[in-house]
Amino acid sequence: MVRSKAKAVFGQDSHPSKKAKHQTVSLLFTDMVGSTKLYQERGDAGALLLVQKHFEILRAEVEKHKGRVLKAVGDALMIVFPKPKAALTCAVAMQRSIQRYNQGAATADRIHIRIGAHTGEALLEETDVFGDAVIVTSKIEHLAQGDEILASRASWEKARGLDVETESIADLEIEGEVRTGPVVRILW
Repeated sequence: MVRSKAKAVFGQDSHPSKKAKHQTVSLLFTDMVGSTKLYQERGDAGALLLVQKHFEILRAEVEKHKGRVLKAVGDALMIVFPKPKAALTCAVAMQRSIQRYNQGAATADRIHIRIGAHTGEALLEETDVFGDAVIVTSKIEHLAQGDEILASRASWEKARGLDVETESIADLEIEGEVRTGPVVRILW
């Protein structure tokens, strides 16, 4: 029944295939802040131009840091990396690239993103990922404000040697259960 509901909603079964591999992955979830308002003010075509510019900037950094975009949904990306240091280095580079873009952009055309990062076990396919790591990364991304990078402490500790400061902000709770310990803000 769950499989048929997923197929009805998404047009395909939303479950891992037999080719999915269980492994440790480092995930980034990004979200463009204020896009709902942007679509309301500019209309679909006008807003899409800025969303596409944002994707262009982020995808360039993903490519440089050897990540892989698994999904783009609306104005959000789900990105996988083989190592936490690559993921967090990419997250910092994304924020810095957006900041550089904003310096030359009109106020109304400035882009702000939030990023959540986590490293954990998951079932990885060519174009999707499943498991607790996905849920945790999503929850961390939702905690972030515009221009922030939040990461699980576990992800940060595995990314030794990253030359940025952090501050602990909270324990992540999912349905009343602490799942990742402290979340850190990366001061990029």
